Amino acid sequence: MASNSVQVCAAQAIGLASSAFLGGAVLSISYAAIPPLYSAPSPLAARQWRVLYRKGFAVAPPFAALTSITFGYLSYTFKQASHPNADLYSIAAALVVGIVPYTLFFMRGINDKLMARATEAEKSDIMEKTSKAGISEKDSTNELLDKWAFHNAIRCIFPLMATALDLYSKLSAVQGTSLLSSPAFNKGSAFTKEERKEFGLHGLLPPNVQSLEEQVERAYDQYSSRQDALAKNTFMTSMKEQNEVLYYKLIKDHLKEMFSIIYTPTEGDAIQNFSRLFRKPEGCFLNILDKDQVYENLAQFGKPEDIDYIVVTDGEEILGIGDQGVGGVLISIAKSVITSLCAGTHPSRTLAVVLDCGTDNEQLLTDELYLGLRQPRVRGKQYDEFVDAFVQSARKLYPRAFIHFEDFGLPNARRLLDLYRPHIACFNDDVQGTGCVTLAGVMAGLEVSKVKMTDMRMIIFGSGTAGTGIADQVRDAIAADSKKSKEDAAKQIWCVDKPGLLLKSQGDRLTHAQIDYARDDKEWENISHDDLFAVVKQVKPHILIGTSTKPKAFTEEIIKEMAKHVDRPIIFPLSNPTRLHEADPKNINEWTKGRALIATGSPFPPVEYDGKKYEIAECNNSTCFPGIALGAILSRSRSLSDNMLVAAVKALAAMSPALKDPDKGLLPDVVDVREISVKIAKAVIKQAVEESVATEEGIPTIDDDLDEWVREQMWEPQYRPLKRIAKNEKAGMADERTALIQVVRIGPPRQRYTHSTLRRFCTIALGTTLTLLLILFLLPAAWLPRRHHQGRNEGPWFPGSGPGINSHPHKEWPQSNRLSYQELQEILLRTPNESKAREWSEYYTAGPHLAGKNLSQAVWTKERWQEFGVQSTEVVAYDVYINYPLGHRLALLETSVTGSGPATKDIPDKVSKNVDYKVKYECSLEEDVLEEDRTSGLADRIPTFHGYSASGNVTAQFVYVNFGTYKDFEDLVKANISLEGKIAIAKYGGIFRGLKIKRAQELGMIGTVIYTGPQEDGEITEENGYKTYPDGPARNPSSVQRGSAQFLSVAPGDPTTPGYPSKPGVPRQDPHNTIPSIPSLPISYTDALPILKALNGHGPKASDFNKYWQGGGLGYKGVTYNIGPSPSNIVLNLVNEQEYVTTPLWNVIGVINGTIPDEVIMLGNHRDAWIAGGAVDPNSGSVAMNELIRSFGIALKKGWKPLRTIVFASWDGEEYGLIGSTEWVEEYLPWLSGSAVAYLNVDVGTGGPAFRSAASPLLNKAVYEATSLVLSPNQTVEGQTIRDLWSGHIGTMGSGSDFTAFQDFAGVPSIDLGFTGDKHSAVYHYHSNYDSFDWMDKFGDKGWHYHIAITKVWALLAANLVETPIIQFNVTDYARGLGTYLQKVVDKAASSPSAEMKAVSFKKLEYAIDHLLNKAISFDKYATSLAGKIQQDVPLWKIWTKAKLYVKAKKVNEKYKYFERQFLYAGGLDGRSWFKHVVFAPGLWTGYAGDVFPGLTESIDAGNRTAIERWSRIIEANVKAATKLLEA
Repeated sequence: MASNSVQVCAAQAIGLASSAFLGGAVLSISYAAIPPLYSAPSPLAARQWRVLYRKGFAVAPPFAALTSITFGYLSYTFKQASHPNADLYSIAAALVVGIVPYTLFFMRGINDKLMARATEAEKSDIMEKTSKAGISEKDSTNELLDKWAFHNAIRCIFPLMATALDLYSKLSAVQGTSLLSSPAFNKGSAFTKEERKEFGLHGLLPPNVQSLEEQVERAYDQYSSRQDALAKNTFMTSMKEQNEVLYYKLIKDHLKEMFSIIYTPTEGDAIQNFSRLFRKPEGCFLNILDKDQVYENLAQFGKPEDIDYIVVTDGEEILGIGDQGVGGVLISIAKSVITSLCAGTHPSRTLAVVLDCGTDNEQLLTDELYLGLRQPRVRGKQYDEFVDAFVQSARKLYPRAFIHFEDFGLPNARRLLDLYRPHIACFNDDVQGTGCVTLAGVMAGLEVSKVKMTDMRMIIFGSGTAGTGIADQVRDAIAADSKKSKEDAAKQIWCVDKPGLLLKSQGDRLTHAQIDYARDDKEWENISHDDLFAVVKQVKPHILIGTSTKPKAFTEEIIKEMAKHVDRPIIFPLSNPTRLHEADPKNINEWTKGRALIATGSPFPPVEYDGKKYEIAECNNSTCFPGIALGAILSRSRSLSDNMLVAAVKALAAMSPALKDPDKGLLPDVVDVREISVKIAKAVIKQAVEESVATEEGIPTIDDDLDEWVREQMWEPQYRPLKRIAKNEKAGMADERTALIQVVRIGPPRQRYTHSTLRRFCTIALGTTLTLLLILFLLPAAWLPRRHHQGRNEGPWFPGSGPGINSHPHKEWPQSNRLSYQELQEILLRTPNESKAREWSEYYTAGPHLAGKNLSQAVWTKERWQEFGVQSTEVVAYDVYINYPLGHRLALLETSVTGSGPATKDIPDKVSKNVDYKVKYECSLEEDVLEEDRTSGLADRIPTFHGYSASGNVTAQFVYVNFGTYKDFEDLVKANISLEGKIAIAKYGGIFRGLKIKRAQELGMIGTVIYTGPQEDGEITEENGYKTYPDGPARNPSSVQRGSAQFLSVAPGDPTTPGYPSKPGVPRQDPHNTIPSIPSLPISYTDALPILKALNGHGPKASDFNKYWQGGGLGYKGVTYNIGPSPSNIVLNLVNEQEYVTTPLWNVIGVINGTIPDEVIMLGNHRDAWIAGGAVDPNSGSVAMNELIRSFGIALKKGWKPLRTIVFASWDGEEYGLIGSTEWVEEYLPWLSGSAVAYLNVDVGTGGPAFRSAASPLLNKAVYEATSLVLSPNQTVEGQTIRDLWSGHIGTMGSGSDFTAFQDFAGVPSIDLGFTGDKHSAVYHYHSNYDSFDWMDKFGDKGWHYHIAITKVWALLAANLVETPIIQFNVTDYARGLGTYLQKVVDKAASSPSAEMKAVSFKKLEYAIDHLLNKAISFDKYATSLAGKIQQDVPLWKIWTKAKLYVKAKKVNEKYKYFERQFLYAGGLDGRSWFKHVVFAPGLWTGYAGDVFPGLTESIDAGNRTAIERWSRIIEANVKAATKLLEA
């Protein structure tokens, strides 16, 4: 063996060296032999060949050796990996590495000799010749010849290389057993004599050559000998693995018989036995544990143009048999087969995929042979990211492919379809296919029974994915036929599920798809609706459809009841497989005496009644979805619209045999499926062209031509002749327009030699030499950075997937691209304009724009941004759970009877049925309409209410609870004030309103009323002589503060989707962990006065309590601030009626792509408001956002492109609970984690003259710099900047605005900034109708100068972070801040009355923070020094110096970018795990105000030393991680 190996290695080396040496000679001669145009300039041509020839032989050996080394190394590497084209790739690389440099080297070497012999005339002629070739006359003569050498090399090397590779490809075709093992090309006994000779098949096959028809006959005999259906299914699978053409031809010739074998019901049995019957893998297996490898795994199946059709399943709801895990791959394969069989898609251009997310099937989990993931099925965010990784990868790899979703579970099928359908060509057969084919049957049945679509009544039993999909299709058809709205059309459909008839009162138990079909409870009062029979009896349907998988659900009693009322009942028991059908067609026919029109989900034989035979139509999706797929594929449709589906349904219904003979089937037979597919495909293509979604060019417009065009592109199972071909020879390969494959390329043969130790040693030794040479050559590339990738989930409007880093981001780096940083600053300072600000404000505040009801405003915002120059702007929707007001009442009731009557929750005017109350005061619950304030009197103004408040009707005594803080309630408990069963009367202020209600609820109170008093208004009050708005700056007495009652400090965002985005169809949680269960109302102090006065003299006075209870602001109105409770004969009746809905919210997202796409600066402001106005909150920020974007747009028009990417966001739903931003962050968390540098938020941009800011300490330096560049609107000394007049205090981050999700959940450094009122300012009417344009114009910002000032600060802050080569962060400030925060914790523990708390030590944490501070100081110094070096001019010849500086800057910036993320703790805070930041969070009982080290402070408050020690360890680990990041 060793001797043979030596011989082999020696022969290989000598052969390659000789070939390369001789190749040099041949190459040299060829350079001289080719026409002068392709050689050196003609004056030298006569003697060039001699020089070239000698030079070629002289320098050939070293390059021949290099070629041999390269081949040996690569050949070994590829063969070790079993690469099918190992030698081909090795030769190609060897030629490039050896011969190309060789050619360029010796051609350059002849220049001196050539020029030494050239005369002046020849040199002049050279100049003329080279100028014609595009070579500059400015070059020297030697440079001319250098370029000419390269010119020759390109023209000569590549044809020679192509010839060599083509020769190789002809010599390396697969032959023999390899060809017989390929199911795509194997013909078995049908290989011709010529093919047997050419591919080395003699001796491997019997001598007789058979036809395909003869093979089919033999295969059918073998098939027929199998004893049962599953055995036949297994036989067919085996055949497919051996010979695809024979497999498809056999099925095509026996389609009726075999359809139930290869598809339902037998395929269901095969899927259940997948792991036990498994022999050979087919399709693509993706599992959720390898989410990061989805792209690579999918890429193995071809090039972008190779795949037309992808069928994907997650195996959760297979054919009515439930969760089958990884075995679901067989349903994807079956659907792919059916599409090829029925619609002629090429089998090699389809791909079956299974997404293995685990399984909840206990039988599979305990099966030792189960091949899938042995874990419970993964759901929620991780599942969505996995599916999205597949979809995005499929779109990138196979952009022309049509995606077919199959057998996804109920929670996901419709949701995923709705998510991706607007963006890609996709289809869900369970939702749409079942609906389409059923609708076609319904339309045919209605035609036979002479019932109009607009008159029919339908019951669907089983309201899951398939049932609601059918309902949708029927509803849409009714709407299209009658011009009814979809809502009215849905009233003709009754959906029944496990609980009975779907009713609106079932609320959250209804899926997203079921909501449209839930009936009003009033329709069914006192009518039984819990079972199908009762519903049938009441509705008297024309049509009864079963998708329940409940066997025998259609009983004789039900069918006969239905038949009483309609002449031709249409009954479709559709559940699969057969054993799960709702009724046997034979029984249905007998019970209706032959009158029923029947279609089933699986094939049934004809049935007889009274001597007459009736055909049973199979409501088989296979008659529909293949044609739809074919139409979408051939038209290259960008999407699949509702109208395209309707066109398919009509085409299918028109082919119903029952239209000619009522006793025939309602749907055409599957035997005719190819003809059906042609008709459907044509209809789909026509509609796609009409809607302009077809991207294929040259689609015929004449019907006959279109028919021919479709048919000629349908694949037929026929054998094609095989022959060897050269690589560049026109292969005649099939594409989507080729009916028959004329020529087929065959893959490479098996390897001839095994690899002995000696062979391996020689190859590795040679390869190592080459590798060292390459390393030395490529060493500078090692200086370039690699992207620190932490995952990504980008939307279609985000930058590309990679940073695209070269030596530096653009040629002007470190200066701004095409526009200097100073020029950019000048634009940002010069552009914002007061008149524009006023214009934007007037638009935003002109009418109501409550969350979920401001789509027009979102679209307007998008259009403005695009006009400004941010073309990449999209409206992004989320389906969120929120409430809208229906009605309310608050009345003070009184009776002369006294006593301790019970609290009553359902009698508005009575506490006891035996006691009559009279209304002492009826609260208006309205704000005054003011002539001076135009929007205060709008007809559609929004009522006073609380977001996320509970509906309820309660009547009870009441108690004054001060501000309703946690401490206030503790004071009341200590004072033995009776709270349980009472209604709380609280003032606004102190803490977030939702937490007032939360604490009242926890203490057993049954309602909360919150009023806005003057106490928080400082000196500007009516009591102090100021006139009230609109006449003066004091608060209008009727103003009411609306707002959210959500428990904001527990979790913001949609309360039904905590921690994951609220997309259509996602699982919904019980919201009551984060929203109240007792009713609440906001009122004015005008309405509060009678209630507070009713407490005068009852209970202790507030003045008897501690300092936090003093004052109140209404003493001058006669209020003594007694606590109560009110006497039992004085009660409040509180009525709050809210409608809870799941409705879309609309974020507007705009992007300016930077040259560094993985460093992103985000700017955000919310757009929604509780009222028509919102001039301060939020639209002063919206105005600033528009002017800021307009300013950046002007810079873009001047050629500027930012260094870093900028993302702008106009959020919706902030007021309810930061919903729009929270859902967006939850969806794009992986992308944000890898890319986001900072988030800059402006909520209240302008509410007065005082600048304020709260920020992550990382941003302190940047905000100081930005405010130093903007002149203050209220200068006392000329030239004063905002920084000069601002105290410089930067608050800690709490909550209450859209920065919360970025800072506290994603760990993105954030800042919130704006101008607010000072003690001299007019009172701002927060969340009131008087937060209006008129108030702003008169009191808030008379000249609109502060709007412009905040715009400039915001823009300059953004520009600083976007454009500076080193991100303007400061980790030293952060570390010092940590030390300050820890000292507060230490002081808090020391002041605790508990000796155990006083004894707690934080020394380890103190040491860790001190160590971080030292590293932070060093790091910031290094960053500052690096920034200085970067700004210095670097000569061109020191280009690598500049590149190294960029790499260092990139590394520094990555540390700055990821620093804040080091303080996230995956487990979240105790009791509120959504909050992940260990340093910052809203106070548990404050909501707005920020808390520092919340884990520690809350543990100290709870007196829990164990928790303190645990949180100390957690925070210490975070601090050390941050330190390590800076050290690395």
